[in-house]
Parts: sequence; C-alpha cells; structure tokens
Amino acid sequence: MGSDEILFVHGNKVGINTTTVKENSIEPAAIKSKRELVERGRSWLPTITPETHLVYGHLHTRFYNERFRVYGLGHWTAKGAPYHQQCVMILDSSFFDTLRLFSYKELKY
Repeated sequence: MGSDEILFVHGNKVGINTTTVKENSIEPAAIKSKRELVERGRSWLPTITPETHLVYGHLHTRFYNERFRVYGLGHWTAKGAPYHQQCVMILDSSFFDTLRLFSYKELKY
C-alpha cells in the first residue's frame, strides 16, 4: 500500500481485544498493533507501511492520531454513551492529505 492509501480493519481481528484493554489504552494499543502489522503483517491483509492510514473499527473508542496514522471510529450506537462516540470518517479528495473525524451531530447537510 502506498502513502495515499487507507485501510479499514476490524480492531479485534488485528490483536486489539476491547474486553482486556481499558478504554484510555485503546489508542496506544492501536499504535502497537500497527507497528506489529508493519513488521509482520497478516496473510489476509495488503502490505502495511508506516505511511499507511489505518482506520480501526469496532473498538468502541474514538481517536485520531495523525503522527502514527491510526484512527478509531468509535461505534455507531451509543446505549447510554455520549453522542460524540457516534462518528463517521469522511474521505474527500479536496483534503486527501488530511483525514478528518466527525461526530454525526457535527455534520452540516
């Protein structure tokens, strides 16, 4: 994958178990997971480089780390959680050098 490519993965499928990792440790776990994917990869994934943008789903925590190019979408339904957990990632070629993470309620139509 090149530096302009973005890969979406299910967090539990690349070594992040949300039942054993505390919520405030999800982002560091994602950074560690990406490092391991860069070093060893997975047979079912394309080659991942440090430049690859890696978006994790199903981690139930929203995060954005441009330095390591890892992002967490949070989750879509909130069962008592604050609305900021409901977010989407918008990929728009007009700002493709930057990824933006928005809460659903922040979007203007």
